[in-house]
Amino acid sequence: MKYILYQNFLNIIHMVLMVYIMIRSYKLISNGRKLMLAVYFTFGTVSLFMEDLYWIAYDFLRPETRMPVAANEIAENAAFLLLSAVLANVVQGRLKDAAHELIGTVLFAMASIGLWIAWSGEWIQDIVGGIAFGYLMCRVVFSMKLSDALSVNEWRLLGLGVFIVTAGEIILFYVPESVKMILDLAMYGLMFIIAVLLVAKTAAEFKGKCRTQALLSLSFACFVWSLCSMYMSEKYYYIVFYLVSMVSHPLMLRALEKEVEKE
Repeated sequence: MKYILYQNFLNIIHMVLMVYIMIRSYKLISNGRKLMLAVYFTFGTVSLFMEDLYWIAYDFLRPETRMPVAANEIAENAAFLLLSAVLANVVQGRLKDAAHELIGTVLFAMASIGLWIAWSGEWIQDIVGGIAFGYLMCRVVFSMKLSDALSVNEWRLLGLGVFIVTAGEIILFYVPESVKMILDLAMYGLMFIIAVLLVAKTAAEFKGKCRTQALLSLSFACFVWSLCSMYMSEKYYYIVFYLVSMVSHPLMLRALEKEVEKE
């Protein structure tokens, strides 16, 4: 019960944050510059707000009951597609220019869907949501590659970290409880390290060259990885990564503002 109260409290904070970001992003619509970027981002934020609202309403009506296919999942998938549209309008290029990275991303998305199904047993929801989220992941990786957001060594480290997390989460299904506790903790630690490094990389880009396309892709990567980590986490670990996701939203907004302001 205490955990549920914490989660709902964070949902309310997240809703307040979404309202603030909606107001700021609406101002970008009002100034008329790069209108579609601001529209997609604003409606993506509205969808995230509605996701929280639906979740709280359901939790009030059906406390501690697993939510079936519901309005919050529709809102979440809509947010993924709308945010993907932001990146699609900012960073354009040939798919073959990021072929290796996209192949790895598709494999990671497929592995994630498989893990979600194994954890929840909800085939339809996880496949539909996984496709929408996987598309956003591909857009983020494509944008990071074409904007040179990461160096060659940073790509290698990120790829290695993602591979280890994926392999570790799969192995968790087959190890005894004594090993599972240690391995589980190690995976949480690695996911958190990757999240912190992505936030730090985004902050460094703000203070450094401040390349707007790289900024957008990095800030969106912070959001995507925090969600990946949330989906792979339980209870209080989930809350930790939920807080990280809240940090990503102002970064995404500021990166979008810089993209709009540069011309």
